[in-house]
Amino acid sequence: MKTIMKLDESGARYRFWTLRRAMVSVVGVLVAALFASQAWVSQRYTDFAVATFDSSSAATLSVLVNDRIRKNYTEWLQGHVNEWSRDGFLVESVNQKEFSKATLALKNISARPVVVDREVKLVSVGVFDAEMNRVAETGGTPQDSVASVPALFEALKNRDLADKRRPSSLLWRNAQGQPVFSMIMPIGGFRVLGFLEVVTDPLPGLSTLGAVLNADIRFKDTAGNTLFESKGNTPGEDAQLSTTTVALGGDGGLPWATAEISRDIGEFVGNTERLRNEAIKMVALFALAVSIAAALLLRVAVFANLRKFARAMEQIAAGDLSIEIPRTGRDELAVMGGALRHLRGSVEQVLLMKRMVDSSPVPTALLRVDGTVGFVNPAAHAFCKSHGIDETSADLLAQGPEFARVCTDPNHPPIPHRTLKVGETTVEAHVDTVLDDQGNAIGKTLSWTDVTDRVRSAALARQLVEDVHQVASGVAQQSGQLRTLADTLRQQSASTLDSTVSAGDCVARSNRSATTCNGSAEALMSTIGTVSGLAHEAAEVVGTTIGELTAARGVVEQLGENTEQIRKIVDVITGIAHQTKLLALNATIEAAVAGEAGRGFAVVAAEVKKLAEETANATVQIASSVGAINGSIQNTVGTFARISSSVERISTVQDLIGDAVAKQNLSSSDIKSRVGEIAATSGEVAAIIDGVNTQAAKTGDIAGTLTETANTLAEEAGSLHSLLSTLRAQQAA
Repeated sequence: MKTIMKLDESGARYRFWTLRRAMVSVVGVLVAALFASQAWVSQRYTDFAVATFDSSSAATLSVLVNDRIRKNYTEWLQGHVNEWSRDGFLVESVNQKEFSKATLALKNISARPVVVDREVKLVSVGVFDAEMNRVAETGGTPQDSVASVPALFEALKNRDLADKRRPSSLLWRNAQGQPVFSMIMPIGGFRVLGFLEVVTDPLPGLSTLGAVLNADIRFKDTAGNTLFESKGNTPGEDAQLSTTTVALGGDGGLPWATAEISRDIGEFVGNTERLRNEAIKMVALFALAVSIAAALLLRVAVFANLRKFARAMEQIAAGDLSIEIPRTGRDELAVMGGALRHLRGSVEQVLLMKRMVDSSPVPTALLRVDGTVGFVNPAAHAFCKSHGIDETSADLLAQGPEFARVCTDPNHPPIPHRTLKVGETTVEAHVDTVLDDQGNAIGKTLSWTDVTDRVRSAALARQLVEDVHQVASGVAQQSGQLRTLADTLRQQSASTLDSTVSAGDCVARSNRSATTCNGSAEALMSTIGTVSGLAHEAAEVVGTTIGELTAARGVVEQLGENTEQIRKIVDVITGIAHQTKLLALNATIEAAVAGEAGRGFAVVAAEVKKLAEETANATVQIASSVGAINGSIQNTVGTFARISSSVERISTVQDLIGDAVAKQNLSSSDIKSRVGEIAATSGEVAAIIDGVNTQAAKTGDIAGTLTETANTLAEEAGSLHSLLSTLRAQQAA
């Protein structure tokens, strides 16, 4: 029937056959057909009744056949087959793989009483090994085995071990179209050495079906030849026979047997016609009343509610979710109302999700599995527009056809994150699969985030780490130089101590000589030769003292030059500390800009800043110590100048003593006084040498402090190297 289509006011096409028109037309046609075609309907009804009766008979036959075969016959045959499978000769031959003996054992089965008496109608008997390979058989042909049916045989082979330990029964049809029954029984019990297949003809077990159904039942092969027949009651001469063909299914969805059931339906047809005629009369009487009542009920209960449902769906489609769903009774309209409520909730969720996606700053798109673009949010639209990308193409990130294929392939696993370049912009893309309620892929979501600033910050952070690494290396190198200079200063201080000890010894000898001269002054006149010798010895001691003092003065001047070098190194370390502090400040600012990604780097920046402050404090202490050393050296230089002056005076006195030796007889008292002056001067020189010794000891202590400070700087530089290595590993991860 051709559908009539018209256009509404908006130009949209709609069906002419509305529900009201269709129902009115159907009722009219039914009423007219009921009276105009009573005879035709009568025959059709009779045919339908007969067909229903035949169908019922066929269904009953199918149920009875399955019950007789799959239950009664299977249980009865299973006892015999189980006994045969436990035959000792058969089990032993299968266990020893002597399949010729197994064939003899199978022939013994044919001599069993139940087989000889035709209680069991054997077709063939076979043996399979544990891997379901047919190794022995007797009776029939190779086609009379379930192994000739690949679908059933594969199912048997693929059973698990627990199923293989249980017997299996199968209904199937051989190549000649004969319905047969196979019983598969494991051989060897629990060990499952092999399987015994007994193929029988089960049709004799259905011999009483004809009497049960009061019908003649014939089982035929594929060529139409009757294989077995079960007779019912003998029909009379006026019998009206009806023959129905029934296809009986076997295992694996394959056909098993074809049966014909013939029975007398004369009485059934007569009763059916009488009942039909009475029913037609009743229908004729109530047709008009039912039509009027149906029209009224439809108008009140159906069409009115349909109009309400239509208005509600129009408002929901317009986005108005506050509409109330019409109330109905407990009928199909109630189901429609529930569906409309579910639709309203689904539309509300869809609208909320759409608004959420539209308001999201993350560009998001839905790609269908056919390669088309289903949806892009405003952020994705703006991104594509700014980068000149066609938003109707699946390649929304301009990566080429391969990336577009991955984004639309439902079998490709999700991509949690992938960094891509889109022009000058670096993005991190995410691809997830969208599944329906059945778990089938209906599309994929593609979202991406602009990480250009993050990548740039990471590059700056890596560069900053390299700069700090270089600074740390410089600190370590300078600390090594500082340790070397401190060691040199300590050695020179030790040398100064040795020189002052030697000078002290010389002064002590001079003092002892002066004392000896003073004690011998009274006897000078008598021992002028002795005095002359002592004066000569004193002159030699003074010369030696002058040489030692000159060497000590050179050591002190060299010590002054070393302290100047230390001061310069301290200035370099101070500059490095200030530079490190500035780098730490820059690192802190960059870490704050990087946000979450720079949190680990912020910790390193804080450690670097702390190290710079400790380095600055250490350099202040070193500068203070160097200043103290420099002051001590200056004092030592002045002291050595005074010592030199005193020694020169001693030399002058010694010269005077030499000149006065010739005049000892006239100036003994003068000699005594001058010897006392020499003794006093020697005591002053000894005191000065003790001061130099003290200053040299202080210089050694300061050199030790410098060494400890240099070691501290080296340890801090090593810690900084370790922190930088940890940060590099975190960035690499």
